[in-house]
Amino acid sequence: MDVHGQVRYRRRVALDDANNLPAVVQTLPADQQLDLSAGVRHKRSLLGLTLGANLIVIRGDRTSDNIVTVRAGRGFLGDRLQLDADIAYIGYADQCAFVVGMGPVDPTCTGQATGSTLRVGALLVWQRDRHWQLLGDYHYGWNASEKDGAPHPDVGSHQLFVRAQYTY
Repeated sequence: MDVHGQVRYRRRVALDDANNLPAVVQTLPADQQLDLSAGVRHKRSLLGLTLGANLIVIRGDRTSDNIVTVRAGRGFLGDRLQLDADIAYIGYADQCAFVVGMGPVDPTCTGQATGSTLRVGALLVWQRDRHWQLLGDYHYGWNASEKDGAPHPDVGSHQLFVRAQYTY
């Protein structure tokens, strides 16, 4: 079983050696963000499946995000054929401060959107022989969001990647 975790702290300041930034931007406090991630994976844990899960939590001055991914994969034909499927959920909330009638307190931060994305898909890799490898990846994503309390239209997306590779 593999277990991993990571903690990152980011601090971003507005830098401009030539002082070309507007005065209001030069005086802003640094943007700070904390990123926590953890995951677990177990090879051939159930019915020959490799199962895994990841969690990412981001908290900062401008955003709040939660990301969960669950994966399952299995090899066939002596591991010459690999099938991996995954599902992911992303919840996000931009949180820039606004003054009614005046706009954002920080002109470099304009987001006020909240929403969620669900993504599901699979990857298939076939190692035909020592020279040929074929790969196909398909994912479908669906996003629902709103800004300033007004819902935006839901958006669906299809992603397909296909590759044939010859190695000599």
